[in-house]
Amino acid sequence: MTFDFGPAPRTRGEAVATQPRILGFYPGPERCGWLATRGGRVVAVGTAMLDYVDRPAFVDRFTSELRDTDVDVLVVTGPPDTVDQLATFAEAAVAAGTAVDLVEVHGAEHRRVRPGHDPGPWRATPPPPLHILAAGYPEPALTWTALTERYELATGPGVVEDAPRLTHTQKATLDRLTPRTRHNLALRTLDILGATRGPLDGIEVARLAYLLTDPIVRSSLAHECVQDRGRVDTMVQAHRVAHIEDGAALRSATAALVYATSPTPTLADWIAEASGNEELSEQVRQLIQHATPSTQVRAIVQDPAAMASLAAADDAWIGATLTPLPDRVRDLAAQLDPPRGPEPPRLPPPNPGPTITP
Repeated sequence: MTFDFGPAPRTRGEAVATQPRILGFYPGPERCGWLATRGGRVVAVGTAMLDYVDRPAFVDRFTSELRDTDVDVLVVTGPPDTVDQLATFAEAAVAAGTAVDLVEVHGAEHRRVRPGHDPGPWRATPPPPLHILAAGYPEPALTWTALTERYELATGPGVVEDAPRLTHTQKATLDRLTPRTRHNLALRTLDILGATRGPLDGIEVARLAYLLTDPIVRSSLAHECVQDRGRVDTMVQAHRVAHIEDGAALRSATAALVYATSPTPTLADWIAEASGNEELSEQVRQLIQHATPSTQVRAIVQDPAAMASLAAADDAWIGATLTPLPDRVRDLAAQLDPPRGPEPPRLPPPNPGPTITP
């Protein structure tokens, strides 16, 4: 799966500092992280378990992925004393003809390791490069488990079962809006939620969830959000607290966005599963099962056809809802016709007076 995450790190330390920001967590005992570059750009970032039951199968699969991506350099990071596990990636890199750098990380320090050699000295890890800080990635979770908790449904008695819901009157009001207005309102609601400090407003979440039940609005909103990591993160937070019975469309859109923007499809799979049998979620899960590159999903979400469909839906709504001007003028004229009934009394014609003849 390839993206363009920006310029390749200039040093091993920069690579170590870059990984957690893109991955969303700090690699540790549960999972390691890896970063791949090609032509001076970071083209792939991923995570994997440190211990594989079937190590040869993993080596074959990862070797094939490196070849398909045409990677120049692979940097793999893990916790201290895991050089034997990291060697699995080195084996795949060698088979693919890719240069590899294995790094152990402990707190704010890192060191290079090589199978069969003494480890290098511990060095201080620098801050992430400025372009990574400016990209808007959320603060990394401390562990993989902590990251997954950011994507799963909020826990606690009744959090999603008793979440606020719109009334029938509120839904009917939204239904009377044009598709374009619904799209703009959904985007505005998402931005309001994104600016919230503290718990999200349940009614705003419910409004966003209902607006996204319109497939046209859902596609156009996803198109607007796919290049904005802040909005994607807000969608994730909204999905976590939306009512369990009302949030399927919101969760399916979030699953598609996370798949299109995250190097870890597992996170998208969890969100899709939480939406039940919603059609888009089923499609996302099928794509994940077939290991469809996330770049293909991103291309679908970014397709300008989503906004063209919104414009067409708006025109169709106006055509079906508003009466043409000539018809409205005729209706108004009919309303102004005098009432039918007996003729009103008329004044007699004026008397011209005496006539003078010459």
